[in-house]
Amino acid sequence: MALENNQFKNIINAKKNLSSVGELIEALATPITNDTLRYNSVSLNIKTGMFKYNDIKPIMLSPNHRPFPIVKILMRDGGNEVTYEMFAKELKAKDSFKFREVVKSTIRDLRRRLGINAKEHPEDNIFIPTGNGFILHAK
Repeated sequence: MALENNQFKNIINAKKNLSSVGELIEALATPITNDTLRYNSVSLNIKTGMFKYNDIKPIMLSPNHRPFPIVKILMRDGGNEVTYEMFAKELKAKDSFKFREVVKSTIRDLRRRLGINAKEHPEDNIFIPTGNGFILHAK
């Protein structure tokens, strides 16, 4: 037991940056579960709503609000086009012009919250519009 405590203490002492220590503690304290959907550098914990992309600060998505099911559908079909019809079917909504505008505005809001500027830095955009839906594209 004393050896384990020393190893943990040595790891913490080796870290100079407080944010790195925080990330280390979070990584050690967070169990790896089947509750997390992953697609390349993007992950969504379906229980907590934690949405992470690369090294960008994660955002919390409430399972009771619009962005969560949209991201969940995109994560499940990562790399493939998700059409508005598929969104409507999954969300039990009618595919209409208004529905499509709601999906588009939700994606714009997610980009804004993640700090992704699709016009100035299109390479950072993980939500690619296809004209008939979106593709989750992450490296």
